Amino acid sequence: VGRRLPIWNMNSVAEYFLELLLKFRPELAASFERTARDREELRERLRALLGIAEVYPSGGDFLLVRLDAPVAAGRTLRRVLLAEEAIEVKDVSNRIPGDSAHLRIAVRKPDENQLLTDALRRLLPVVIDQVAAVASAHGDRAASH
Repeated sequence: VGRRLPIWNMNSVAEYFLELLLKFRPELAASFERTARDREELRERLRALLGIAEVYPSGGDFLLVRLDAPVAAGRTLRRVLLAEEAIEVKDVSNRIPGDSAHLRIAVRKPDENQLLTDALRRLLPVVIDQVAAVASAHGDRAASH
C-alpha cells in the first residue's frame, strides 16, 4: 500500500508539523546544538562520579550509563531516585548482556542535569553499599536477580 500512495498523501497533522519544521528551521538547528552541548556536559559530569563505570557516547537526547555495580543496583537506584528526588531514570539492565547495571538517562536542561548529578553523587554509593550488603547476606545471588 505504501508504495502506491503518492508522496504528498499525508494527514493534516503531519502536514502541519512539516510546515512548522520548515518555518522554524534555525530555531530547530539551535535546539539540536544546545542539546548536544548539554549532553556532552552531562556525560562529563556523570563520568566523574564514583560508582559509574562508563558513559557511552550518544548522538541522541539520552545517555547510556554502566554502573560499577550489579544489576540489582540499577533497579534500586531507579526506585530511590524517583521516591526521594522525583527524578526518573530508566533501568535497562535486562536489555544489555552482563552482570552490571545500566541506566538510560535523558538529557534535560542544565539545571535539571545538575540536580540529577548531585542526587547520584549522594545516593549511588549508598545504593551500591546496600546492594552489596544484601548480596553478601544472601550469598551473592540477590545482587544479580
